[in-house]
Amino acid sequence: MEWPSWWEWELDISPHCVKRMEDRGFTETDLRTMLADAVNLVEQAHGTFLVETQLADVRWEVIVVPEDDEQVITIVTAYPCE
Repeated sequence: MEWPSWWEWELDISPHCVKRMEDRGFTETDLRTMLADAVNLVEQAHGTFLVETQLADVRWEVIVVPEDDEQVITIVTAYPCE
């Protein structure tokens, strides 16, 4: 897969995602690992993207929004796919 140019930007983790990290038992390090191991990127509505990845043999989806003005990728949420 060819990744977009913004894929290398710094990450900004939203407060919603921080809450979900606590609820779903993953860390910022886990989140960075998931993004590094991503296998697919699907454009969604309104400038959001769904990242398909895995962590510890579990399939995950991460929702991200590239913020052009700030050149950061905002991580909206992440969840395991069961």
